[in-house]
Amino acid sequence: MPVSLSDPKCQITKLRLMAITPKFTGIVSLISSTFIIQHVLRDRRRRKLTYHRLLLGMSISDFFGSLMCFLSTWPIPRGEACLAAGTTATCTAQG
Repeated sequence: MPVSLSDPKCQITKLRLMAITPKFTGIVSLISSTFIIQHVLRDRRRRKLTYHRLLLGMSISDFFGSLMCFLSTWPIPRGEACLAAGTTATCTAQG
């Protein structure tokens, strides 16, 4: 028997998947951005080149975006979303 997308069990599964997926993609991007940042900052010659400075700036920006993606539902007040564990203050702080 095929599963209907309107089935409540399917909806809960979709919500959990939508809450968990950004955590995996966010952590991979966070680790990658961290590697690029440290790679550029450790070498004096790289810090002087415009290409590496641009790469550093983009990686720092991506680091914070990835962090927010990784946190995704955790700062949301408990009970408001799947895997939510935060408070109103943490939700406000995340934006």
